[in-house]
Amino acid sequence: MPGGSAGNDDKDWPAPATLPGGPAVTHSVRDGTPAGAPSGLKAKVLQSNGIQFTWTDNASDEEGYLVEDKPAGAADYKVVAVLDKDINSFALITLPDEDKASYRVRAFYYGPSSNVVTRKTGGQ
Repeated sequence: MPGGSAGNDDKDWPAPATLPGGPAVTHSVRDGTPAGAPSGLKAKVLQSNGIQFTWTDNASDEEGYLVEDKPAGAADYKVVAVLDKDINSFALITLPDEDKASYRVRAFYYGPSSNVVTRKTGGQ
């Protein structure tokens, strides 16, 4: 997890950050077009089980970013980190099943609230 190392490295662990040098034009992530999606995702190995991701923030109105992974053989991606808006650098210590995995970063925003569903279970 960010903020520490797995005990096999003496380096300081990088905190989520906003790196300088974003695009000159930013786009809305809310309109559903790909222009607001992050681009240029890069991964740098920091230690035997640590990866630092960087990407270009193309969204002007995101609420944050989701970092997702899909370990080899998994059916779909799962969220491994939720980041604040404008973050474009994040380091992750991987789990053993993530030695071979694909990663993606998605901008998100909070939309209107959904309907509320209530279900009571158990005894009377």
